[in-house]
Amino acid sequence: MMDIKKAWAALLLPLVTISFLGAQSLAELSKKEKERRAAIKGKKTVITNADLAKMKKKAAVTVAPAEPAAGMPGPEGRRPGVEGDTPPAAPPPFTVRRAESGKAPLSDGEVADTRETLKQRWAAAQEMVELLTMKMNALWQRFYNMDDMTSRDSVQIEIGETYQKLLKAQEDEARAKEELEAFLSNTRKDS
Repeated sequence: MMDIKKAWAALLLPLVTISFLGAQSLAELSKKEKERRAAIKGKKTVITNADLAKMKKKAAVTVAPAEPAAGMPGPEGRRPGVEGDTPPAAPPPFTVRRAESGKAPLSDGEVADTRETLKQRWAAAQEMVELLTMKMNALWQRFYNMDDMTSRDSVQIEIGETYQKLLKAQEDEARAKEELEAFLSNTRKDS
């Protein structure tokens, strides 16, 4: 019987001690909180809806159009980094002169130049797709972070226009890749 009392005492003594220490620290914390509130009582700042309306939200991501590649003219009057400007237009289609029967085959220099031109055109098309994709992501982010419905309408219109440009850029990229692959396969067949 005595052993059971000692076991209960050994279990309950630490619990009672902890509860007294916890209560003491809780009292100290409440006293410190009252002092803190008294110190900042006159320093309150009230933010109203009018204050929030004056603040302008900015997009978290802005897309700065890339500078035109060497040898490719950029659109007239384009200012790099200014939002709302149109991205550079895709390069004009490139036609490959093939060696037909009766005509001399392309020289090594012409083959290298044509291959390099086609690679540059494909790289420019890929870059355009990447830029338009980033712009679409930024527009969607701007759309979802807006509170004013009237400004959302303008962002939706811009999203639609950018999406159409993105589809055209993806078609141009696919066409440029096909032209490069066709040229490379034709040069392999000819040699």
